[in-house]
Amino acid sequence: MFNKIYSQKGLSLIQVLIALAILSILTLGFSTVIVNGLKGQKTLQVRSDVRMMSNYLELIFSKTESCTNAIAGGTIPNDATDKQNIVIKNPQDTANVLIETNGQFEGYKIKEVYLTEKTLLQPNYYLTKLVVKPELPTSEFTVGTLDHLKIEIPILVEVNPASPSSIISCGSENTPEYQCVSQGGNMSAGGTTGKKRCYHKGDLSGNVVWAQNLTSGATLSCAYPNSLDNPDTNVSIHTPSHCSTSNLPCCRPGFKRTRLGAIEWPAANRRETTFSCFYVGNGFCHQPGVNGCPCN
Repeated sequence: MFNKIYSQKGLSLIQVLIALAILSILTLGFSTVIVNGLKGQKTLQVRSDVRMMSNYLELIFSKTESCTNAIAGGTIPNDATDKQNIVIKNPQDTANVLIETNGQFEGYKIKEVYLTEKTLLQPNYYLTKLVVKPELPTSEFTVGTLDHLKIEIPILVEVNPASPSSIISCGSENTPEYQCVSQGGNMSAGGTTGKKRCYHKGDLSGNVVWAQNLTSGATLSCAYPNSLDNPDTNVSIHTPSHCSTSNLPCCRPGFKRTRLGAIEWPAANRRETTFSCFYVGNGFCHQPGVNGCPCN
């Protein structure tokens, strides 16, 4: 029996050390996987947060009214390389600040808020870029560095002619003003309401109202409700004589006259007919029209 006891073999010190080394390697590997998994989760969360902030700001700047409420009174960059700090106000309550440098937004400290770049598109209209840079976790807590993450929104700003660096209205690429000016149009006041509308020189219809005496048929007046003196409308002449001998307005070459409707005012013994000149194409009406009009 004693021989059996003494003949049993145990683990040597070398074997124990090897086992501990293998266990350490496995533990280190598992811990690395867990740490990288946590870093990856944190990275995804930060990217998602920045995307949500960007979506929220894009929504604000996608409407002229809310964009104007947010940054009206701010200053545009001096040149294409300048950075101009700006404060974004709450568009629903302009007395309160929404985002500013060194402020807090959606749980993040904001390192910088500024406008950069400056391109003149039309008189008093500049294309610039809004940049918001949140302070993000360092690479110690994320996979790779996130310093490159920032919010950038191209916006069109209208400046005060009396103070060319002061913003009076703005909007991102989704606003009618941005689309108009960026495509070479010009925002000008017009119509009976005086609201601004987009004019494209040589590519936009212009309306004219012809007022006629119901009894005699004589022309009483001709008026341009869209714009009395804007050269970008396409009615050919901007004087009372624009009515031809047949009492119809003329259109510029390339445009076709269309009757939009008529209203009679029996008490005033007059009829008002509205015409519009719609763009057809450069090849339309190369020859003079009838009644002295360059095109009909």
